[in-house]
Amino acid sequence: MGLVRCPDCQKDVSSEAPHCPNCGRPIKAAPVQPPAQPQKKKSSSLLTCLVALIAIPIIGIIIITVIPLLINSPSRPSTTVAPAVQTPPKTPEQLAAEKAAEEKRIAAEKAEAEKLLKNRKAFIEKMHRTGMIQKIEMSLGDVPHVYARPLFFAQDFDFKQNMISVIYAYHNSLNPKVDLVVIHNSISGKRVGNFSTISGLSLDE
Repeated sequence: MGLVRCPDCQKDVSSEAPHCPNCGRPIKAAPVQPPAQPQKKKSSSLLTCLVALIAIPIIGIIIITVIPLLINSPSRPSTTVAPAVQTPPKTPEQLAAEKAAEEKRIAAEKAEAEKLLKNRKAFIEKMHRTGMIQKIEMSLGDVPHVYARPLFFAQDFDFKQNMISVIYAYHNSLNPKVDLVVIHNSISGKRVGNFSTISGLSLDE
């Protein structure tokens, strides 16, 4: 601490005194405080740092997860539609061969049907000769009426059904409208049953 002279009253005054005790002149200037610095907005910078800290790991995880999937994923099948393969037109020789094969097939089927019809007719004629049936008459409604003898009724049911089914098949081959066979007793003439492919053989006696 030292002494200084007051500029006004010329008295010795302590250098630490704020003013002269004699005249009141200020001796020690009040310390000048620097102007207050405006506070920087720290909130925005903190928010930016937080966003960066959160976003960087997330982006890294996405890259690590997605890139291997894209590399290892199987390629998608192509949706390109293949052009239709055009079949070349058949040659006259091929057409002629196909026509001949079809005619041969039809002829074979016709021969088989004729053979089967012949065998059925021979079976019916045998039933006449052996005394199973007396006669077969066709009604106006295209229905065969079979007049069966007593020997027919003496047979078992399976034999009678098979026999009448052959008669039905023979007449149905000649006329597809035939769908029923009526059975009569040859002695009394009475109707005793019928046969159809739906109900089979039905007899009253």
